[in-house]
Amino acid sequence: MIVHTMTNAEMIADARKDFPAIGNRIKPLVREARRDMIRTRKDRLVMTKWRSPRKNNWLLLVIHRKAGPRLYALTW
Repeated sequence: MIVHTMTNAEMIADARKDFPAIGNRIKPLVREARRDMIRTRKDRLVMTKWRSPRKNNWLLLVIHRKAGPRLYALTW
């Protein structure tokens, strides 16, 4: 869990431990955005709030365009 008393290096190290779980969580979002983009022929944006098993809050954002998906993950 990220707390305000951590240094920046500690926060980054703690957030990186969530990366495998984020990958598992974001795969269905990418598939959903791709399906919607193919169906409607428009760029798709999928945004979801998620709490990791390590109790970090994440905002996961997938933007899917013709060129491919862009993935953004923000934590607090």
